[in-house]
Amino acid sequence: MKLLAAGFGILIFLQIGILAKDTEITTKSLSETQDEKDWREFKEFQKMKERQEREGVNKEDSVDLISAARKKTYLYLQGGSGGAATQYENGIAKFGKFGFLYRVSPFFGLGFSVGNNSLDLKSKDTSSSLAIANLLLSAYNASGTSPVDQILFAKLLDSPNAFFYLSNSFYYSYNTAQLDFNFHFNREKFFDPYIGFGIIGGSCSGKYPCSVRGGELKLGTQLNFESFFIFIQLQGQIINIKEPGFSSFPSQHSIGSLGIGIKF
Repeated sequence: MKLLAAGFGILIFLQIGILAKDTEITTKSLSETQDEKDWREFKEFQKMKERQEREGVNKEDSVDLISAARKKTYLYLQGGSGGAATQYENGIAKFGKFGFLYRVSPFFGLGFSVGNNSLDLKSKDTSSSLAIANLLLSAYNASGTSPVDQILFAKLLDSPNAFFYLSNSFYYSYNTAQLDFNFHFNREKFFDPYIGFGIIGGSCSGKYPCSVRGGELKLGTQLNFESFFIFIQLQGQIINIKEPGFSSFPSQHSIGSLGIGIKF
């Protein structure tokens, strides 16, 4: 019984202590002057501003880290084909190339590529070319010219720069190096359309030596995945082909192409 009474007394004492503490806090709160309240609220406002500024700095740091981690180098393989036309011929242009593009910013890329190209041309009008060729060769053979002159004359007839364009089919294979400038509209998002232009130079690797120079305009769409990308492209080219001893002639190409590459 004594223990029960003692325990009951302890509970009453604790309850009285808690009530006294609450009364003390309430009294202090009620006794706070207006100046003290204003000062307390000002300090709380300052702490809130400091916390917001710290969070803002952290966000900027995060943006910088994301920019530093952005994949800027693109390696790719590309191939395509399309129509070709000169003043006297129509044909098919094909190419395959390996290149890289460096995204200087999300909106602009600077690239370089090397490739192999082929140009298969046929004369627009061949109705009389064979007859004229036979007549000229017969006349040349009858004149008693040397075999060397006959070979040179036959080569002239086989050249697309010959005055009469007597051959009805011409084939060029040439290697090129190209400098590219691409402008992207949608930064580096998944759907990444772009326009651009390229500067082309090269030399022939086929039957006859020649030099090649020109340029292209292009319009394409790139699809960006995490570590690789694919793209489709339409391009218009003007290529000037120059054989030794003859004036250059332009060939216009309208080409569709497809490419795939990796990003790092």
